[in-house]
Amino acid sequence: MEALVYALADEEREVRRTAARGIGKLAALGDNAKLLNVVRASSDPELLAAAVRSAGDYLIADGSPPEVILLPPSRPPVGPRARGGSSAPPWIASHLAPKSPVPVAPSTHNLIAELSVMCEDPSPDVANAALDALRRAPTEVRVLATSRALGHREVDVVKTAVVKLSGARRSLTDAAAAPLELSSDVWEKLRGLLDHERADVRLLVAESICLLDPDRGRDALVERAQSERDSDVLMAIDFALSVAQRQKKGSGAS
Repeated sequence: MEALVYALADEEREVRRTAARGIGKLAALGDNAKLLNVVRASSDPELLAAAVRSAGDYLIADGSPPEVILLPPSRPPVGPRARGGSSAPPWIASHLAPKSPVPVAPSTHNLIAELSVMCEDPSPDVANAALDALRRAPTEVRVLATSRALGHREVDVVKTAVVKLSGARRSLTDAAAAPLELSSDVWEKLRGLLDHERADVRLLVAESICLLDPDRGRDALVERAQSERDSDVLMAIDFALSVAQRQKKGSGAS
């Protein structure tokens, strides 16, 4: 771990990214969300995003048996800084305290909680990385965490969040898929995006809202159609309503 912390301050960008990914892996395997703070201390959103994505790659949240990871004791760092005798940068000094071997069973609860908060991170790179990292989290947790990003100031993050919510369900045309149970708070955030100033956001929500909540989605689209002026968004609303109507008839027939 100490070698990875030192590598975060390396002159080579790729070395720093590799170190960040390594720390993210350890954070996931040990369910130690605090390790991400080591990368956050660098004040480099790109490195933090790399760590978060790596943590998501190793996230264990599907009920599989936890693997016990033996974290090795701290050892003197190797590399130019160690050989030259220079001290660690101030922002990493507090993360270099010696530690004994610790067996860790990764439950991922702490990490998932931290990743959920990161969905609101001001950096779009970090927020999008957190949204992606939660792809293996339980559906209910993923929906709640993703909804945090629906109000993000960066449009790209908002659009990613809508896509991730839609990804929690199967295709809109799959009548066998049960709707998600969205809380009133999550629903209001999603419904409010139909009034977003950006047409591309409104279009994306129009394509997704009936998938996420068929009944309330139909009502919201009918209401929005009365004031919508963008032709592409109107086409998306018409298509979503027609598919939802066919789905409702098919469900009634069965």
